[in-house]
Amino acid sequence: MPDPIVLNHDAATGITEYFHVLEDGKEWAVESRQDVSGLLEVNQELQKLDDGKWGDGRCVASIPVTVLEHLQRIGMIDGMYNVKNNTDFAKWLNKSENKRYRTKLGNV
Repeated sequence: MPDPIVLNHDAATGITEYFHVLEDGKEWAVESRQDVSGLLEVNQELQKLDDGKWGDGRCVASIPVTVLEHLQRIGMIDGMYNVKNNTDFAKWLNKSENKRYRTKLGNV
């Protein structure tokens, strides 16, 4: 399988799109990758500064665009990034593997 071809890189979002020719040579795929290291570092710092207060207007997470796109594909959010079911989204945010997207500690 040949190396992927870079189609586009957006420095502002850190998203790079790659074009892949699949093994049979007749099919192809486009892959999006996002460098989220800076965002995750900021989230971790915000967790350290968390005052423990909850309420309207408090930011509880900062989620990369590529993850939001995944959440759209699985039906958790709509095309405008609106949460479809608050309970399901809170469960997703509370999973340990998604803690890195959180800006506040505790359970949502």
